[in-house]
Amino acid sequence: MPSAWCLNQALHKASEETIPLISAFQAAQGREQLPKTPVFRMAKQVFPNVWRIPLFRRQWCSMIVEELQGMTRQDPRAPIVLRDEVPELAERIFFLSQSVLQSVLFSLIQRECKHVVSAHITQSVPGAPEAWRHQGSAEMVVSVPLNAGYEGGGVAFHQHGSLKSLPAGHALIWPAFPHSYRFEPVSSGRRWMLHIWLTDRV
Repeated sequence: MPSAWCLNQALHKASEETIPLISAFQAAQGREQLPKTPVFRMAKQVFPNVWRIPLFRRQWCSMIVEELQGMTRQDPRAPIVLRDEVPELAERIFFLSQSVLQSVLFSLIQRECKHVVSAHITQSVPGAPEAWRHQGSAEMVVSVPLNAGYEGGGVAFHQHGSLKSLPAGHALIWPAFPHSYRFEPVSSGRRWMLHIWLTDRV
């Protein structure tokens, strides 16, 4: 299956059109401004330095959830670390981090973060809200709900407010600093969520 099949096709096309614009901007070495790229036009800023953008196909998300539901694990509540438990998916996320996500990040903040600190999947069931957290080991955070069929389960940003849960396959992207955030509990159903933490440090 082609590596790009998992991607939202409009974003994939926009990324291919954006990459030459980024290359020209970098070649100019600061003599020109980066225009608003096709990828930039697809993103929506929901809070200061917090964006949403369609990233994955819903069909691909459904396939991943079906695979995860078939896994037998000692602690089903623990995060699924892709590198250790689903290496094929980890390889796909690495490909994504080197290609499409870079066109997204550069379009939004003119910065590259090609190194994956962690890629993991969490599942949430009704329960108490999380504590506020600050992701200090990464520069950028990408979180993507993989399914629908649950109630609640948004995300809150300290001093900015809360967002309802996004549609399956839509990514929420933000810089780890200075944002503090927490994922709000689902009130019914089960939420599967992919988290990618990126850095520009080796």
